[in-house]
Amino acid sequence: MPSEEARDWAASRETTNLLLGTNIVVLAAGFVRLGSVGPWPIQWLSELLLTLVLAVAVALVVGRLFNYG
Repeated sequence: MPSEEARDWAASRETTNLLLGTNIVVLAAGFVRLGSVGPWPIQWLSELLLTLVLAVAVALVVGRLFNYG
């Protein structure tokens, strides 16, 4: 029985770490902005990059959570 308890604890820690890492990525994507500094192509590219980072983070979390089920 202790091995099953250890597996449950490890799985819960892994999920917590995954969600914490995702929160860090989302916060970083929200705070890293160029604003109105620089030419519009750079602003457009940075927004596209941040949107891709956010989409990948969400996809990883959803995929990982479905793997646990």
